[in-house]
Amino acid sequence: MVTTPEEEREEAAPNPLKSFLNVPGGISEKDAIQRATDSLEMIRHNALEEIDDALSRVAKHVDMGDDSRAAAHDLHMLGNSVSSLAGMFGLPQLGVAAYCLCELVDVLTSRGVWDREAVMIHYDAMRKLREPREISPEERERLIDGLRKVTLRLSRAPAVRAVS
Repeated sequence: MVTTPEEEREEAAPNPLKSFLNVPGGISEKDAIQRATDSLEMIRHNALEEIDDALSRVAKHVDMGDDSRAAAHDLHMLGNSVSSLAGMFGLPQLGVAAYCLCELVDVLTSRGVWDREAVMIHYDAMRKLREPREISPEERERLIDGLRKVTLRLSRAPAVRAVS
């Protein structure tokens, strides 16, 4: 008998929550999804405010030109926060851009360099992607592709200026 990769995963690590769905007297899959959706809607406003606050804090770092390790750590944490929340609330490209900021900070700090312009480019893309309806899907994809290229280029460039 041939098994699918999904069946193999289920055998290797069964999902205990699955046993509670669609059982007599239990909750249906449809109702469980609806409850989860309703719960997310209750926190949407707060989550979007947290995203906006994180973007504002990234902007402050960019404006100050702070290239310290503490600033790099803060930028990474802010990017991670945005990345974690954005996809859950209908902003998947913003989440990807925020993850790209984390990757950029990782590359820069691991190489002991800082590139304010690259950080600024990532922030500008994140700001644009916060309101995705204002730009076309093609432009969103170009932005993400560009961010990945910037990070790749910097990962291969010679070190220029040390992070303090």
